[in-house]
Amino acid sequence: RYDQSVKHYEACQANLKIIGTALEMYSTDHSGHYPQLLSDISPQYIASIPTCPGANKDTYSQMYRGGM
Repeated sequence: RYDQSVKHYEACQANLKIIGTALEMYSTDHSGHYPQLLSDISPQYIASIPTCPGANKDTYSQMYRGGM
């Protein structure tokens, strides 16, 4: 169980790095602005929003607060 939790944590960290990179690319192309919705970075900057490895669904979008 512990090993699985560690794997989920590491996969989540990797997902967040991928999302962060896509957000930075979006910001660069939009005069420093970030998208209102996380889904706005897909598919141009990221193929799709990844699913949380622990929840088996996209939990990143509901926590995103963009547009700044």
